[in-house]
Amino acid sequence: MEVVLSLDDRKLKHYLENCTKNYHYIYLGERKEDISQLLKEDTFNEIKIDDGDDSSKDRFLKSYIDLVGKLGQKYSSIYWWATHTAAKNPYGTKASFDNLFIYYSIIRNIEESRNNNILIINPPPAICDSIAKYCVNSALNLKILSRPLHNVFSRVKDTLGYGMYIVFVIQMWRKIYISNRYLKKKFLDKVNRNESYYVLRTWFYERSIGGDGKYRDTTFTVLPDYLVSKGKQLLIVAGIIGDYKRIVQQVAGSDGYLILPEELFLKYTDPIRAVADIITHKISIDGKIDFEGIDVGNLVKLAIAKEFRGGVTDYMHYYYARRLLENISVDTYITTYENNAWEKVNIFTLRKYAPQIRIIGHQCTPLFAAKIAIMAISKYEKDIIPVPDKINTIGRITKSVLEAYGSYERSQLKESCALRIESFSTEKAASRGASHKILLILGGAAFRAINILNFIHRALKDNEKYRIIIRTHPALPLEKLKHSLDFDISSWKNSSASSTISVVKDLQEVDMIIHEGSTIALEALRMGIPVIYIASNEIISFDPLLGCDHLKWVVDKEEELVRTIEAIYELPDDAFYQQQSKAKQYVSDYIYEVTDERLNDYIS
Repeated sequence: MEVVLSLDDRKLKHYLENCTKNYHYIYLGERKEDISQLLKEDTFNEIKIDDGDDSSKDRFLKSYIDLVGKLGQKYSSIYWWATHTAAKNPYGTKASFDNLFIYYSIIRNIEESRNNNILIINPPPAICDSIAKYCVNSALNLKILSRPLHNVFSRVKDTLGYGMYIVFVIQMWRKIYISNRYLKKKFLDKVNRNESYYVLRTWFYERSIGGDGKYRDTTFTVLPDYLVSKGKQLLIVAGIIGDYKRIVQQVAGSDGYLILPEELFLKYTDPIRAVADIITHKISIDGKIDFEGIDVGNLVKLAIAKEFRGGVTDYMHYYYARRLLENISVDTYITTYENNAWEKVNIFTLRKYAPQIRIIGHQCTPLFAAKIAIMAISKYEKDIIPVPDKINTIGRITKSVLEAYGSYERSQLKESCALRIESFSTEKAASRGASHKILLILGGAAFRAINILNFIHRALKDNEKYRIIIRTHPALPLEKLKHSLDFDISSWKNSSASSTISVVKDLQEVDMIIHEGSTIALEALRMGIPVIYIASNEIISFDPLLGCDHLKWVVDKEEELVRTIEAIYELPDDAFYQQQSKAKQYVSDYIYEVTDERLNDYIS
């Protein structure tokens, strides 16, 4: 039996043109027309790795949650909780759900097809070493079609991970200097050492302070006002995303709330200590790790090794939290909580140095299958994982899902309200749209945003009927994406970038939206606007509209997009408005409105 790994389309094309063997093939990622044609001409049989039904994927998801839980049980420490593997981050670890699913499916198919040669096209680079090791250990012939110097570049990239520590320290020193230059005096003048504070840990963008100089929290919205109205001594600790110096200057010039960037509390030695901690406390993964009958030990080992060659940013929160406690008396600590590495490091540190502090988490975004994998905790780790005393969910559905998939104590989860979605408009769409304008919403993960833009462009570039308005994530403007696209976006005449900060204004201008996993889909449904979810090349869904079948369409092939758009326009009015009514009810059940009673969940 021969296994061929293809990482280079040019070499694969040449190989197929001269191939005399017969293969079963697995085609991953974006398909090239010329490659597909050659495979067809050679009459190769395709193996689909994602043909399983929802129940099999659901079982796999639960097994994945338990796998990470068992690892947490074995390697529990702040250094484990600081990893993206422990956080099950789909973007930050080689051992992500997608990679694990693909690796498991490939190995299972190899074992079940010992009489057939297998060609694997475009496997994720993160799993190639593990596939190669499996083939060697199983005495299988292995051929790798890769770009020249591919392995050399990979090793160079890994080596540069150590150099990134130096860059990290320099960047941190710059932030410490800037925060102290502009805000040290404010800190000394306004912080009362005799008071015990309600600390609200949030994210801060350039748009967080408007032209009127007023602070607008995009995560907690009205909660700061509510806490102050209840007599709480409030300190907002900000993680800054964007132009650091400009944002710190905005914070320094703002009145009202006491807002301080987290770097203000640091010592200049802390970044060096953080790097030293990470280097000297590497987690060593040894032996086999069984997952559904497949050994995934090498994949997990490589994932952890890669994280420790460059990952210190999340662990830095140990020093953020520790220095905060040295400077501020904290009564209650309120944070987002979605099982992110930095959140767990913060909570671990608070528990270690100030166990009396009450910690309240805000589950701030709707759930989708990938987010369930992230947020669900396993029975194997439930007694050791750093979690808040209470997690306020955005509504009933998210609480129920987390209870079904995760081993949370019932007292830990509370049906509360969607703070982040508090600004959702209650306005109805003026009428069923017929402007042929469509809003394309991009998320904050660069590779997904790039893929979806390429997908939509290929599907609609020759269609002059529809006008595409592109709304990007605030942390990922179009300027950062355009150079990585397969096309020149300035030449796409039927597209334009959104010119407004207001989500509602964008929605009021369009007939429908297209997205690849955005909470704005909920707002669109609430306003009665149709939603198209692009599910191209995904193993696990990022669609936040769990279980919704109303006013929502799913497209996974480019040729389906125009047909779907036209089908929405052609839907009879009575059917459209019936779906619209059910969609609005779905949203009402999903996300709870902000009320004083529910805001009190952050005090009581």
